Amino acid sequence: APAQVVSDYREAVQILRAGRVAEAAAALRSHGPEWLPGTLRQVYAAIQTRDPRFQPLDIQAAMLLHLEVFRARGVPPLERARHLDTVWNLELVSGRVPKDFHRQCRLLVVLTLQEELMVDDLVHQLGQALQLFPGDPELLLAKGSLWELLAELDDVASHRFPATEAIREIATRTLSLAGSLPTAAVMVDSPKVYEQCARVYERALRGAPQLHEARARLGRVLAWAGKPEEAVHALEPLVADDKTVPARVRYFALLFHGRALLVLGRANEAAASYRSAEALSPGCQTPRVALSTALRAAGDLSGARSVMMDVLSGAASNVCPQDPWWDYLLGQAWGADQLAATL
Repeated sequence: APAQVVSDYREAVQILRAGRVAEAAAALRSHGPEWLPGTLRQVYAAIQTRDPRFQPLDIQAAMLLHLEVFRARGVPPLERARHLDTVWNLELVSGRVPKDFHRQCRLLVVLTLQEELMVDDLVHQLGQALQLFPGDPELLLAKGSLWELLAELDDVASHRFPATEAIREIATRTLSLAGSLPTAAVMVDSPKVYEQCARVYERALRGAPQLHEARARLGRVLAWAGKPEEAVHALEPLVADDKTVPARVRYFALLFHGRALLVLGRANEAAASYRSAEALSPGCQTPRVALSTALRAAGDLSGARSVMMDVLSGAASNVCPQDPWWDYLLGQAWGADQLAATL
Protein backbone atom coordinates (compact mmCIF):
# COMPACT_ATOMS: atom_id res chain seq x y z
CA ALA A 1 0.00 0.00 0.00
CA PRO A 2 1.30 3.54 -0.73
CA ALA A 3 1.09 4.55 2.93
CA GLN A 4 3.14 1.53 3.99
CA VAL A 5 5.93 1.94 1.44
CA VAL A 6 6.30 5.62 2.37
CA SER A 7 6.36 4.62 6.04
CA ASP A 8 9.11 2.05 5.37
CA TYR A 9 11.10 4.64 3.43
CA ARG A 10 10.73 7.21 6.19
CA GLU A 11 11.90 4.64 8.73
CA ALA A 12 15.22 4.29 6.88
CA VAL A 13 15.53 8.09 6.73
CA GLN A 14 14.91 8.39 10.46
CA ILE A 15 17.54 5.74 11.20
CA LEU A 16 20.04 7.89 9.31
CA ARG A 17 18.90 11.01 11.18
CA ALA A 18 19.60 9.11 14.41
CA GLY A 19 23.21 8.75 13.29
CA ARG A 20 23.14 5.04 12.36
CA VAL A 21 24.29 5.55 8.80
CA ALA A 22 25.28 2.01 7.76
CA GLU A 23 22.13 0.59 9.33
CA ALA A 24 20.00 3.13 7.42
CA ALA A 25 21.58 2.21 4.08
CA ALA A 26 21.08 -1.49 4.84
CA ALA A 27 17.42 -0.88 5.76
CA LEU A 28 16.80 0.90 2.47
CA ARG A 29 18.45 -1.86 0.43
CA SER A 30 16.77 -4.68 2.36
CA HIS A 31 13.56 -4.28 0.34
CA GLY A 32 15.36 -5.07 -2.92
CA PRO A 33 15.92 -2.87 -5.98
CA GLU A 34 12.47 -3.60 -7.44
CA TRP A 35 10.84 -1.91 -4.41
CA LEU A 36 12.50 1.45 -4.97
CA PRO A 37 10.92 2.89 -8.17
CA GLY A 38 7.32 2.60 -6.95
CA THR A 39 8.26 3.84 -3.51
CA LEU A 40 10.01 6.88 -4.91
CA ARG A 41 6.97 7.79 -6.99
CA GLN A 42 4.97 7.92 -3.75
CA VAL A 43 7.73 9.86 -1.98
CA TYR A 44 8.01 12.43 -4.79
CA ALA A 45 4.23 12.90 -4.76
CA ALA A 46 4.26 13.42 -0.98
CA ILE A 47 7.07 15.98 -1.23
CA GLN A 48 5.34 17.89 -4.02
CA THR A 49 2.12 18.15 -1.99
CA ARG A 50 4.12 19.43 1.01
CA ASP A 51 3.31 16.35 3.08
CA PRO A 52 4.23 17.30 6.69
CA ARG A 53 6.11 13.99 7.00
CA PHE A 54 8.76 15.41 4.65
CA GLN A 55 10.17 18.57 6.16
CA PRO A 56 13.26 20.16 4.55
CA LEU A 57 15.64 18.36 6.90
CA ASP A 58 13.95 15.04 6.14
CA ILE A 59 14.53 15.64 2.42
CA GLN A 60 18.18 16.46 3.04
CA ALA A 61 18.50 13.30 5.14
CA ALA A 62 16.90 11.29 2.32
CA MET A 63 19.45 12.71 -0.13
CA LEU A 64 22.25 11.67 2.20
CA LEU A 65 20.71 8.22 2.61
CA HIS A 66 20.89 7.60 -1.14
CA LEU A 67 24.39 9.10 -1.25
CA GLU A 68 25.49 6.61 1.40
CA VAL A 69 24.18 3.72 -0.71
CA PHE A 70 26.05 5.20 -3.68
CA ARG A 71 29.24 5.39 -1.59
CA ALA A 72 28.90 1.90 -0.06
CA ARG A 73 31.25 -0.86 -1.19
CA GLY A 74 29.87 -3.75 -3.19
CA VAL A 75 26.72 -2.06 -4.53
CA PRO A 76 26.16 -3.08 -8.20
CA PRO A 77 26.87 -0.26 -10.69
CA LEU A 78 23.29 0.01 -11.98
CA GLU A 79 21.92 0.25 -8.45
CA ARG A 80 24.55 2.87 -7.57
CA ALA A 81 23.56 4.97 -10.56
CA ARG A 82 19.88 4.71 -9.63
CA HIS A 83 20.53 5.96 -6.10
CA LEU A 84 22.66 8.83 -7.38
CA ASP A 85 19.89 9.90 -9.77
CA THR A 86 17.50 9.79 -6.82
CA VAL A 87 19.66 12.28 -4.89
CA TRP A 88 19.32 14.89 -7.62
CA ASN A 89 15.63 14.08 -8.19
CA LEU A 90 14.87 14.69 -4.51
CA GLU A 91 16.54 18.07 -4.74
CA LEU A 92 14.67 18.95 -7.92
CA VAL A 93 11.24 17.77 -6.75
CA SER A 94 11.56 19.50 -3.40
CA GLY A 95 12.87 22.89 -4.47
CA ARG A 96 13.56 23.48 -0.78
CA VAL A 97 17.11 22.19 -0.41
CA PRO A 98 19.63 24.90 0.55
CA LYS A 99 21.96 25.71 -2.32
CA ASP A 100 25.13 25.07 -0.32
CA PHE A 101 23.85 21.67 0.83
CA HIS A 102 23.23 20.73 -2.80
CA ARG A 103 26.73 21.97 -3.71
CA GLN A 104 28.33 19.91 -0.97
CA CYS A 105 26.42 16.80 -2.06
CA ARG A 106 27.80 17.32 -5.57
CA LEU A 107 31.27 17.72 -4.10
CA LEU A 108 30.91 14.52 -2.05
CA VAL A 109 30.09 12.57 -5.21
CA VAL A 110 33.18 14.01 -6.90
CA LEU A 111 35.44 13.09 -3.96
CA THR A 112 34.01 9.56 -3.89
CA LEU A 113 34.73 9.07 -7.59
CA GLN A 114 38.23 10.49 -7.14
CA GLU A 115 38.89 7.87 -4.48
CA GLU A 116 37.72 5.09 -6.78
CA LEU A 117 39.55 6.47 -9.85
CA MET A 118 36.30 6.18 -11.82
CA VAL A 119 37.56 8.67 -14.37
CA ASP A 120 34.66 8.55 -16.86
CA ASP A 121 32.07 9.01 -14.11
CA LEU A 122 34.24 11.66 -12.48
CA VAL A 123 34.38 13.69 -15.70
CA HIS A 124 30.60 13.43 -16.04
CA GLN A 125 29.67 14.27 -12.43
CA LEU A 126 32.26 17.02 -12.03
CA GLY A 127 31.10 18.52 -15.31
CA GLN A 128 27.50 18.64 -14.06
CA ALA A 129 28.59 20.18 -10.77
CA LEU A 130 30.62 22.87 -12.55
CA GLN A 131 27.65 23.78 -14.73
CA LEU A 132 25.57 24.34 -11.61
CA PHE A 133 28.32 26.02 -9.55
CA PRO A 134 30.82 27.32 -12.13
CA GLY A 135 32.98 29.46 -9.87
CA ASP A 136 33.03 27.25 -6.78
CA PRO A 137 36.64 27.09 -5.49
CA GLU A 138 36.44 23.51 -4.22
CA LEU A 139 35.04 22.26 -7.51
CA LEU A 140 37.73 24.19 -9.38
CA LEU A 141 40.31 22.50 -7.16
CA ALA A 142 38.83 19.13 -8.13
CA LYS A 143 38.94 20.18 -11.79
CA GLY A 144 42.65 20.98 -11.60
CA SER A 145 43.29 17.70 -9.79
CA LEU A 146 41.47 15.83 -12.57
CA TRP A 147 43.66 17.49 -15.20
CA GLU A 148 46.79 16.55 -13.24
CA LEU A 149 45.54 12.96 -13.18
CA LEU A 150 44.85 12.95 -16.92
CA ALA A 151 48.36 14.27 -17.56
CA GLU A 152 49.75 11.23 -15.73
CA LEU A 153 47.62 8.53 -17.38
CA ASP A 154 49.44 6.57 -20.07
CA ASP A 155 46.39 5.75 -22.18
CA VAL A 156 44.50 9.04 -21.98
CA ALA A 157 45.24 9.94 -25.62
CA SER A 158 43.20 6.94 -26.80
CA HIS A 159 40.32 7.52 -24.41
CA ARG A 160 37.04 9.32 -25.03
CA PHE A 161 35.40 10.96 -22.06
CA PRO A 162 31.93 12.46 -21.62
CA ALA A 163 32.08 15.96 -23.11
CA THR A 164 31.45 18.16 -20.08
CA GLU A 165 32.66 21.33 -18.41
CA ALA A 166 35.21 19.26 -16.50
CA ILE A 167 37.47 18.80 -19.54
CA ARG A 168 36.15 21.24 -22.14
CA GLU A 169 39.31 23.38 -22.13
CA ILE A 170 41.64 20.43 -22.70
CA ALA A 171 39.52 18.43 -25.15
CA THR A 172 40.99 18.49 -28.64
CA ARG A 173 37.64 17.79 -30.29
CA THR A 174 34.10 16.76 -29.42
CA LEU A 175 32.61 13.80 -31.25
CA SER A 176 28.91 13.07 -31.63
CA LEU A 177 28.49 9.35 -32.12
CA ALA A 178 25.21 8.03 -33.51
CA GLY A 179 22.83 7.00 -30.76
CA SER A 180 25.03 8.13 -27.90
CA LEU A 181 25.96 11.20 -25.94
CA PRO A 182 28.81 13.37 -27.26
CA THR A 183 32.27 12.41 -26.12
CA ALA A 184 35.53 14.34 -26.08
CA ALA A 185 38.88 13.08 -27.29
CA VAL A 186 41.61 14.36 -25.00
CA MET A 187 45.18 14.68 -26.20
CA VAL A 188 47.26 15.70 -23.23
CA ASP A 189 50.19 17.95 -23.96
CA SER A 190 51.59 17.88 -20.42
CA PRO A 191 53.36 21.28 -20.20
CA LYS A 192 50.33 23.01 -21.70
CA VAL A 193 47.92 21.14 -19.40
CA TYR A 194 50.01 22.12 -16.39
CA GLU A 195 49.83 25.78 -17.46
CA GLN A 196 46.06 25.45 -17.73
CA CYS A 197 45.97 23.75 -14.31
CA ALA A 198 47.80 26.73 -12.88
CA ARG A 199 45.11 29.08 -14.18
CA VAL A 200 42.39 26.92 -12.63
CA TYR A 201 44.13 26.88 -9.24
CA GLU A 202 44.73 30.63 -9.40
CA ARG A 203 41.03 31.15 -10.05
CA ALA A 204 40.16 28.91 -7.09
CA LEU A 205 42.48 30.92 -4.85
CA ARG A 206 40.91 34.19 -5.92
CA GLY A 207 37.60 32.84 -4.66
CA ALA A 208 39.04 31.20 -1.54
CA PRO A 209 42.53 32.41 -0.54
CA GLN A 210 42.47 30.01 2.41
CA LEU A 211 42.23 26.96 0.11
CA HIS A 212 45.76 25.84 0.90
CA GLU A 213 45.70 22.67 -1.21
CA ALA A 214 45.04 24.75 -4.33
CA ARG A 215 48.19 26.75 -3.55
CA ALA A 216 50.28 23.61 -3.01
CA ARG A 217 49.07 22.14 -6.29
CA LEU A 218 49.67 25.47 -8.01
CA GLY A 219 53.33 25.23 -6.99
CA ARG A 220 53.62 21.74 -8.44
CA VAL A 221 52.07 22.52 -11.82
CA LEU A 222 54.07 25.73 -12.22
CA ALA A 223 57.27 23.73 -11.75
CA TRP A 224 56.15 21.08 -14.25
CA ALA A 225 55.20 23.84 -16.68
CA GLY A 226 58.82 25.03 -16.60
CA LYS A 227 58.29 27.97 -14.23
CA PRO A 228 60.29 27.02 -11.11
CA GLU A 229 60.77 30.62 -9.93
CA GLU A 230 57.00 31.18 -9.95
CA ALA A 231 56.56 27.84 -8.19
CA VAL A 232 58.88 28.85 -5.35
CA HIS A 233 57.06 32.16 -4.97
CA ALA A 234 53.64 30.47 -4.91
CA LEU A 235 54.72 27.96 -2.27
CA GLU A 236 56.47 30.33 0.15
CA PRO A 237 53.31 31.02 2.24
CA LEU A 238 52.92 27.27 2.87
CA VAL A 239 56.46 26.19 3.64
CA ALA A 240 56.74 28.45 6.68
CA ASP A 241 55.88 26.73 9.95
CA ASP A 242 52.29 27.94 9.85
CA LYS A 243 49.94 25.95 12.10
CA THR A 244 46.93 26.99 10.03
CA VAL A 245 48.16 24.89 7.08
CA PRO A 246 47.13 21.21 7.38
CA ALA A 247 50.15 18.93 7.78
CA ARG A 248 49.22 16.96 4.66
CA VAL A 249 49.16 20.11 2.53
CA ARG A 250 52.38 21.47 4.00
CA TYR A 251 54.04 18.11 3.29
CA PHE A 252 53.12 18.43 -0.39
CA ALA A 253 54.20 22.06 -0.46
CA LEU A 254 57.63 21.20 0.97
CA LEU A 255 58.13 18.41 -1.57
CA PHE A 256 57.21 20.69 -4.47
CA HIS A 257 59.24 23.57 -3.02
CA GLY A 258 62.28 21.31 -2.82
CA ARG A 259 61.90 20.18 -6.42
CA ALA A 260 61.55 23.74 -7.74
CA LEU A 261 64.62 24.82 -5.80
CA LEU A 262 66.56 21.86 -7.15
CA VAL A 263 65.67 22.82 -10.73
CA LEU A 264 66.94 26.33 -9.95
CA GLY A 265 70.26 24.90 -8.76
CA ARG A 266 69.65 25.74 -5.10
CA ALA A 267 70.41 22.25 -3.88
CA ASN A 268 71.16 23.07 -0.23
CA GLU A 269 67.84 24.90 0.15
CA ALA A 270 66.09 22.00 -1.57
CA ALA A 271 67.64 19.60 0.94
CA ALA A 272 66.30 21.74 3.79
CA SER A 273 62.77 21.58 2.34
CA TYR A 274 62.97 17.80 2.00
CA ARG A 275 64.19 17.47 5.60
CA SER A 276 61.20 19.52 6.75
CA ALA A 277 58.87 17.28 4.74
CA GLU A 278 60.48 14.20 6.29
CA ALA A 279 59.89 15.63 9.77
CA LEU A 280 56.16 15.92 8.98
CA SER A 281 55.89 12.28 7.83
CA PRO A 282 58.66 10.34 9.62
CA GLY A 283 59.73 7.17 7.88
CA CYS A 284 58.19 8.02 4.51
CA GLN A 285 60.50 7.29 1.62
CA THR A 286 59.38 10.05 -0.75
CA PRO A 287 61.14 12.98 0.99
CA ARG A 288 64.18 10.85 1.86
CA VAL A 289 64.83 9.71 -1.70
CA ALA A 290 64.40 13.33 -2.79
CA LEU A 291 66.78 14.44 -0.03
CA SER A 292 69.41 12.01 -1.31
CA THR A 293 69.04 13.52 -4.78
CA ALA A 294 69.43 17.06 -3.42
CA LEU A 295 72.52 16.14 -1.38
CA ARG A 296 74.10 14.53 -4.42
CA ALA A 297 73.40 17.69 -6.43
CA ALA A 298 74.99 19.73 -3.64
CA GLY A 299 78.15 17.63 -3.87
CA ASP A 300 77.58 15.79 -0.57
CA LEU A 301 78.00 12.28 -1.96
CA SER A 302 78.60 10.62 1.39
CA GLY A 303 75.49 12.28 2.82
CA ALA A 304 73.42 11.18 -0.18
CA ARG A 305 74.71 7.62 0.16
CA SER A 306 74.04 7.59 3.91
CA VAL A 307 70.41 8.64 3.42
CA MET A 308 69.81 5.98 0.79
CA MET A 309 71.53 3.22 2.77
CA ASP A 310 69.29 4.11 5.70
CA VAL A 311 66.21 3.92 3.45
CA LEU A 312 67.32 0.56 2.07
CA SER A 313 68.16 -0.91 5.46
CA GLY A 314 64.58 -2.06 6.10
CA ALA A 315 64.60 -0.70 9.64
CA ALA A 316 61.23 -0.19 11.30
CA SER A 317 61.95 3.55 11.50
CA ASN A 318 61.88 3.62 7.69
CA VAL A 319 58.28 2.49 7.43
CA CYS A 320 55.37 4.92 7.38
CA PRO A 321 51.83 3.52 7.33
CA GLN A 322 50.54 5.89 4.65
CA ASP A 323 52.68 8.30 2.69
CA PRO A 324 50.34 11.15 1.62
CA TRP A 325 52.15 11.27 -1.72
CA TRP A 326 50.76 7.85 -2.65
CA ASP A 327 47.26 9.36 -2.79
CA TYR A 328 48.13 12.65 -4.44
CA LEU A 329 46.54 11.77 -7.78
CA LEU A 330 43.31 10.86 -5.97
CA GLY A 331 42.69 14.57 -5.55
CA GLN A 332 40.68 15.54 -2.48
CA ALA A 333 39.33 12.03 -1.84
CA TRP A 334 41.01 12.13 1.57
CA GLY A 335 38.27 14.56 2.69
CA ALA A 336 35.25 12.49 1.58
CA ASP A 337 34.47 10.84 4.92
CA GLN A 338 34.80 14.10 6.82
CA LEU A 339 32.51 15.89 4.36
CA ALA A 340 29.92 13.11 4.66
CA ALA A 341 30.09 13.32 8.45
CA THR A 342 29.69 17.10 8.32
CA LEU A 343 26.65 16.85 6.08
